[in-house]
Amino acid sequence: SLLIILGLLLIVGDFLVEGVGIPAAIGAVFIGLFFWGHLLAGLAGWEDVALVVLGIGLIAVELFIIPGFGVAGVLGIVALLGGLFLAMLGREIQTPAQIERAGYTIAASLAAFVIGLIAILIFLPRGSRISGLVLQSQGADVAASAMSVRQPGGWMRWFGGDRSLPSDRRVVVTERPAPPASTPSPVPAPAALPVLGMPSLTGRDGIALSDLRPSGIADIDGERIDVVSDGGYIPAGDRIAVFRDEGYRRVVRRVTSQPHDRPATIEQE
Repeated sequence: SLLIILGLLLIVGDFLVEGVGIPAAIGAVFIGLFFWGHLLAGLAGWEDVALVVLGIGLIAVELFIIPGFGVAGVLGIVALLGGLFLAMLGREIQTPAQIERAGYTIAASLAAFVIGLIAILIFLPRGSRISGLVLQSQGADVAASAMSVRQPGGWMRWFGGDRSLPSDRRVVVTERPAPPASTPSPVPAPAALPVLGMPSLTGRDGIALSDLRPSGIADIDGERIDVVSDGGYIPAGDRIAVFRDEGYRRVVRRVTSQPHDRPATIEQE
């Protein structure tokens, strides 16, 4: 059961940090070793392997294709636990005591997996996959000095590797050209009121941590902030800047690259 727990944690952890697949491959090897040993000992059959593979596939579909917790996730958990239970139970006729012992083993394995998954969610940096599923709470104070924006680093982030981007840079927000005299001027938007205790983020730049369609999550001055793009799609990893701060709603635009002797500007829609 230890091989199963380690294998599942490596696979899930690799998906959550958007690695290149090395930890997931090692996890698959661990699960394969578990079933290979049980198959050689005559304790498991191919139907047990099929149930576990089906369960992992359904859970992956629930997490990354149809986010939520519905029929696919429940069926995946049932298939996974059922396959592990049958593999530990063996092929011979079992006594009630052996069935009870197998149930305790499955329960202990499930508890260990949940604890390991919680540790992964707490200590490992999250990629855009999990950022779209987990709503991060916003801090009450925004630090404006000596902060760095953590860039996605693939599986190297398992070992603490990162790339830092100074957060004290400012961007120049260019104004839209004035409308012709023959057309009425648009009504100006009301001034944004910052949240009590939190300064306005207008003019700050950052990195899109998830795809903005148009809403998503961005890293601005080291804080994970819920943002909304100004009418366009912005892929994860692009530089963005806060165009308007309405307190609980930050409107951002993609930052266009400029030569070194000119400040960065915000892309106009």
